[in-house]
Amino acid sequence: MIRPSLHFAAILALGLAACQQGSATAQDVDKAEAPEVAASPAGAAVPEAPEETAPVDAPVVIKTKVSPSFDCAKAKPGSIDVEICASPELSQLDRDMDEEYMRAMAENARAVWPDILAEQREFTRSRNQCMGSKKERHHCIAFAYESRIQRLADWIDGSWRE
Repeated sequence: MIRPSLHFAAILALGLAACQQGSATAQDVDKAEAPEVAASPAGAAVPEAPEETAPVDAPVVIKTKVSPSFDCAKAKPGSIDVEICASPELSQLDRDMDEEYMRAMAENARAVWPDILAEQREFTRSRNQCMGSKKERHHCIAFAYESRIQRLADWIDGSWRE
């Protein structure tokens, strides 16, 4: 039987600790560029209008609510599940992680399923520790999910054997 990756557990633990201390974020967020600013006659800065506008007959994109892989109606008040349900980003990460977990199980022999499950349980324990720091909670949870998704990719592509 293959033992869960100690390397993965160590990286996740260090990352979660850094998130909780506020010294790291879950990922490098692409920063939106500020619009170009022109000086008004009174000297106050005002954003310039965009040069192009969308055609009148452009398709309308309707955003749908993203839900996690679990039933938010069953989330206990004050639990990490409530935090995940309240955030479209965390809900999407939870759904992505669930899909990757299912793929990892499907791509591997039954003999290694206990190892994948053990790592999943460790992920859940580590992720739940993010509830301790309200200030960095969102980033910490996102970091935990992103780390788990990366580790599941190792199970899917077989690089866990290396």
